[in-house]
Amino acid sequence: MKFIKSIILSVVVLFSLSACGMTQELDQAIDSTTAITTDLKAQKKDVAKLEELTRKVKDTLDKDLADQSDDTFYQNEEGFLYKNVQKRNEILTTLVDHKKLVKKQRKEIDTIVSKKAVDVDNKKLRLIASSLTIIENNYEALILYLTTGLEQEDDLYNALPLDDLATRMSVIERNNGSITMLSEETLSNIDYTLDLIETFQKNAKLTKTK
Repeated sequence: MKFIKSIILSVVVLFSLSACGMTQELDQAIDSTTAITTDLKAQKKDVAKLEELTRKVKDTLDKDLADQSDDTFYQNEEGFLYKNVQKRNEILTTLVDHKKLVKKQRKEIDTIVSKKAVDVDNKKLRLIASSLTIIENNYEALILYLTTGLEQEDDLYNALPLDDLATRMSVIERNNGSITMLSEETLSNIDYTLDLIETFQKNAKLTKTK
């Protein structure tokens, strides 16, 4: 009889420990996805600002060329174009930080999935991790195009006035067109990831109440 009681007690203890572990993983998943939601919403503002500034480059240059008294305004750190370039340089630094953070958060999700807790929808978490990987790749591409583009722009604007300005600007406009499309794609992927997280969290919170 004592032997049977001992076995029952052991089973109850093991079950309790297992349940605690599963609850911990569920809590971790909810906390992690909540943090990701907050960060992605902030990142979305930066990407949208980059898209806006990039679209304005040509018009801003034309406006400065028309309004400024001589064509060395950029070298003198004057005009709207100079401010536009500086703001995009700031966003470039921010994008590098965003890429690192997304990578870190994706690894956190992967770690939770690897523990295979039975009360966690690991399939949905894997979808979130995959979507974060895509955003990470978006940031990598944006960083590459933006780094190259800003270097080309800085060289060009510092050389003003130029007889072949239109020809050289066409190269920059193609690069900026790629940045604009990448920005749109990144914003779309962020929205998709936020939707995945919202669905996951609704189901996860229902699981906790059972």
